[in-house]
Amino acid sequence: MEYNGAGAEPNHIYDCGMSLGKAYKTILQHWKVLYEISRYNARQGHAYWSYRRGKKYLKAAKHHFRILEKFD
Repeated sequence: MEYNGAGAEPNHIYDCGMSLGKAYKTILQHWKVLYEISRYNARQGHAYWSYRRGKKYLKAAKHHFRILEKFD
């Protein structure tokens, strides 16, 4: 899993001539790790985000990245 965690995808699948099947396997492994981390956090008392909260977060992130693109 990449350092960026849930906000990133495993970029190495694009750079090494990996087959499509292996790329899909890598992405599914990435999602499995994210799921396990989520379950662990829930058992530690951290509530899951509601759909509304997740949607609001993604909208704010999209806005933030649009602002950053202006400086790029």
